[in-house]
Amino acid sequence: MGNMKFWAAAAHIAPVYLDPGASAEKACSVIAEAARNGASLVVFSESFLPGFPVWAALYPPIQSHEHFKRFLTASVYIDGPEIERVRKAASDNGVFVSIGFSERNSASVGGLWNSNVLISDTGQILIHHRKLVATFFEKLVWDPGDGAGLVV
Repeated sequence: MGNMKFWAAAAHIAPVYLDPGASAEKACSVIAEAARNGASLVVFSESFLPGFPVWAALYPPIQSHEHFKRFLTASVYIDGPEIERVRKAASDNGVFVSIGFSERNSASVGGLWNSNVLISDTGQILIHHRKLVATFFEKLVWDPGDGAGLVV
């Protein structure tokens, strides 16, 4: 293989909490900046869209219904405009992107998954993964994944 160089960017930034549209725009800006600086892979945090449900660790379930409702409403669809914007940014900038998101599904009223997508440098979704086992307080927010995204 020789001396192959690879630059990855860890986007250790905060989303615009519970505003997935603004968070997607922020992600697109970071993707462009990372690409200008030579990155070929840009990685965002778990549940970047719409943010991490830390309230589930802070309040008892009986006191977190309103938090969950807001989080549910702010969660995104795999085929929604937020993921589409990120796919376009990956393609426009010629970089791979890994981004975590709280996933809604039109077949369920309140079911959410802690998901991640790996997007190619042409904007294609290569892997759509739902976290198999939510840990600790995450089980109060997200359903178990289905394993369909476990591909090599």
